[in-house]
Amino acid sequence: MLEPSVPTTLVQQPADDPTASKPAENFVTCIHKVKLVDIVWNITVTWAKTVIGHSLYITVENPQDDNYYTCKIDLKTWQFWGKKGLKTFRVAEKRIDVFWDLRSAKFTDSPEPDSDYYVAMVSREELVLMLGDQQKEALRRTKSRLPSEGASLVQKKEIVFAKKCFCTKTTLGQDKEHSIMIECSLSGPYDPEMWINVDGMESIRVPNLHWRFRGNETILVDNSRANLVGCA
Repeated sequence: MLEPSVPTTLVQQPADDPTASKPAENFVTCIHKVKLVDIVWNITVTWAKTVIGHSLYITVENPQDDNYYTCKIDLKTWQFWGKKGLKTFRVAEKRIDVFWDLRSAKFTDSPEPDSDYYVAMVSREELVLMLGDQQKEALRRTKSRLPSEGASLVQKKEIVFAKKCFCTKTTLGQDKEHSIMIECSLSGPYDPEMWINVDGMESIRVPNLHWRFRGNETILVDNSRANLVGCA
C-alpha cells in the first residue's frame, strides 16, 4: 500500500546525552488519519529501537476529546515467538484487533522495518490501517477486506541518536520514495560540520556545529515541504 505525500521532520540528537537515564533510543513516529467507528481518529505509530530490541507503540486518539488508547508490542531479539501475534482492545465500545508478523522482517539502521512484514489494524472486518509490504498475507490472516476510504499519512518524524551517518527513506511529493542521508564530519576547515543529502544531492550544509547546535531549515522536494530540525 503506497503512503501519500507527507511533511517529514528529521531530528538528529547526540548519542552521549548526559541527561539520559536509560539507553538511547531511536524513534520513527508516523501519524495517520483513519476513519474508525464513523469518526476520523488520529493513529500514532511509533517504532523504537534500543540495544535490547525493537518496540512498537500504537496510540488511537480522538481529536475531538481526550480519549486515547495505546497498544504496545515488544519485539526482543531473542523472543522469536513474540514476532507474530494479535492484540485486542476497544475503542468507543467497538473491538479493534491488531495483527502483526515480523518473523522475517528486515531491519536496517532505522527502527522501522524495511521489508517482509505487516502490522494490520482491523475493525468491523475492515483493514483500517496497513503497515508493511505484505498486504495479501495480512488480508488472508485477518479475513478482512480493504475499506472504501483508506488511511492517510499526515506526518512522519524520526529522532535519531547517531555520531557520524544516518540514512532513511520516506515518501515525499507525488507518492515517490526519496533517500535521505545525514552526515557529520569531525575534521576539516569548518570543524565540525553536518550536511544533509536528498537522493544523493546536497540540500543543506551546516558548518561550525559548536556554534549552531540547534536550528531548522525547510527545503522543497517535489514541491513538498520537508522540515529539517537539528540538535547537535
